[in-house]
Amino acid sequence: MQPILEEGAAIRAEVVYSVRNEMACTIEDVLARRLGMQFYSWYDAIEAAPVVGSVMAQELRWDEPFARESITGVSKLLRDHHLADAVFVSDRPHMLRVLRMASDDGITAWGSPTTTSPIETDAMGRVDATLHELGALAQYFVLGRS
Repeated sequence: MQPILEEGAAIRAEVVYSVRNEMACTIEDVLARRLGMQFYSWYDAIEAAPVVGSVMAQELRWDEPFARESITGVSKLLRDHHLADAVFVSDRPHMLRVLRMASDDGITAWGSPTTTSPIETDAMGRVDATLHELGALAQYFVLGRS
């Protein structure tokens, strides 16, 4: 059981369950309604948002607009609370684009690639995700900010 935050009680499986069985479809929905983090600790919710977003992106196969909206939402949350730094936890294939998008939104971003993502246990899934992310990153550079 992998926690969302290092010393937190909530686990990533709760996010997966919320998406698969409770029709959760936004990071805020999971943080506020499913896990209750926004009610108990805004600091924890801010820290957990990128992790929750990463898990949800995999589960819901979010495309570029959803990924961008998630990162923008996190950056707004950070700015609203006068914070400028964030650690983004994601699987290795998705990390580069997440960090670039966060940087473009003015977040001082650090990456913490996880090797426990479901995508890391499936070689063909990892190849597929890496190819997908390379294409998405190229599209981001061509059509998005660079």
